[in-house]
Amino acid sequence: MLDAFVALSMAAAVTKTLRLGTGVMLAAQRDAIWTSKQISSLDFLSNGRVEIGVGVGWNQDELESHGSVFRERWDRTREVAEAMRVMWRNEVAEYDGDLVKVPPTWQWPKPVQPGGPKIHLGGGTGPRLLGEVAKWADGWMPISARPSLANRLKMLEEACDKVGRDWRTLDVSVFGANTTVDGLCNLFEEGITRAILTLPPEGPEVILPLLDEWATTKRMN
Repeated sequence: MLDAFVALSMAAAVTKTLRLGTGVMLAAQRDAIWTSKQISSLDFLSNGRVEIGVGVGWNQDELESHGSVFRERWDRTREVAEAMRVMWRNEVAEYDGDLVKVPPTWQWPKPVQPGGPKIHLGGGTGPRLLGEVAKWADGWMPISARPSLANRLKMLEEACDKVGRDWRTLDVSVFGANTTVDGLCNLFEEGITRAILTLPPEGPEVILPLLDEWATTKRMN
């Protein structure tokens, strides 16, 4: 599998308007300082086109092989995100979390986007996930090919109400979204922000006609 930031840098070099994002980066398995530097560099070089999707992870062996404790993955994910934001936003950054520590440090270049790229928390649904989205994320990235997310969006609204946040200030980016015209129209009418369509690992004879088909769908809407 390609390294995400290497692949995104290649995409950035040959495009001008394409948004560049991860989906999903397991933040609990990564060093906050190094990851922050990778993201800010990519945002700087792409002129502010980066979005970051993060996940908490589910594979206990994988997490622990990277030095993370499985039961701490939710808190570590949040603290990595908070630490990165501190480094993106401050000339001299310092973060003192329970699990993530950043001593006074300087990190340049800063991201082009004020405050740094948006961080979207990925996952299906559930009170813990949506509660975390409501508390600290810029957006929610559910994985769903369904033509409707009305029930889950209601749960997101309820989670946001508990912390005094308007759920419509969040981006909702559906990963692996439904590709039918009616399905996509319904998702956007329900209030999603972005539909992320997934391509199969095939050659240009499969990929290019599929992109042409999706482009036609965009024009119809």
